[in-house]
This record gives sequence, C-alpha cells and structure tokens, in this order.
Amino acid sequence: MGWQGCDTESIPDLSVNDLGAIYAWWDVADPTVILAYDQPSFSPPYNGTFAAQAIDPISGCESPAQSVSFEVFETEKPQLGYDGTYLMSTPADHYQWYRDGLLEFGETSQSYQVDLNGIYHVVTTNADDC
Repeated sequence: MGWQGCDTESIPDLSVNDLGAIYAWWDVADPTVILAYDQPSFSPPYNGTFAAQAIDPISGCESPAQSVSFEVFETEKPQLGYDGTYLMSTPADHYQWYRDGLLEFGETSQSYQVDLNGIYHVVTTNADDC
C-alpha cells in the first residue's frame, strides 16, 4: 500500500481508523524514533515508508502495525526565454504550448515559433509525470 504524487497535488495525510485507540507513527527505516503519538492521522515530513500501530488505552493490546510508503515528486516551474522569434522552455520530458489560454495543437517541443500576438505559456511534465 502506498501513495505517490506530485508536489503540486493535494498531499493526503496517512490515517488509520481504530476509534478510541492511542496511535504511534514511525519511519520503518528507524523504528526507534516515534514521529507522532496519539494521532489517527499523520503528515509525513519526508519520503519514506511509515508505520502506525493502534494501542487500546484500557487493555494495552496492540494492533498489528500497518505500513504505507509515501513519495512526493518535486516539480519545477518552467522558465521561458524569447529571442524575438522563438519562445524556449527550460528542459523537461514533455511540453504543451498554449496561446491566449487555448491549446496549440501539435506544439509539443521545447521551443515554439511565435508568429501571432498573444499571451503564451507552456505546461511541462517530468519523468514522474508531474
């Protein structure tokens, strides 16, 4: 079980649901450090695999630990240059150009020849599809 997404997306909290329990969250790579305690949800501070365990506060019984991997891919906003004829984007894996908010069909390269007045922008994605 895991979550992967781009840093431009809404990043979910990890959560378990065992009403009335006390919770402990830790990084599987270092189980000696408790990252959160007594919270049914947890916002991971970095990429990794995290585990949670519910503890009944009355009996002290512990549920089996559940783990989840969590990975956020970073994105970079493209920088644009213009030489009087071509707009040029910083490197990316995929490009899509727009003029005045409308898709420019087939314009999917790093550079775009400007032949009409307008407001241009490019949407880029990287190898992680972000």
